[in-house]
Amino acid sequence: MTKGNFPVDKLKGIETPFYYYDTDLLKRTLKIVKEETKKYGFIQHYAIKANANRRILELIASEGFGADCVSGNEVKAAITASDGIPNRSKTVRISFWKAAETGISGMS
Repeated sequence: MTKGNFPVDKLKGIETPFYYYDTDLLKRTLKIVKEETKKYGFIQHYAIKANANRRILELIASEGFGADCVSGNEVKAAITASDGIPNRSKTVRISFWKAAETGISGMS
């Protein structure tokens, strides 16, 4: 199992609530998920509703994960996070933007 080191001492003076993200642990976890799901031909998608933090979404998108979106705002968050990532289909991105702009609530 992959484990991280939680820096309790560094966080004592920070006002709450706040969110702490161990990006090294997240990167290792994403790598494991990719390796394991590849064995079965699965394509990984991240549910945007779980966490729409732009930096986290950018990291997840950079690892090649797709986005599971249920609203126009989630589609926008996913597209914004993947803007700087090479090899993303411009056609698909344009389609998603159009869906978000027109208020389409579901796509397949």
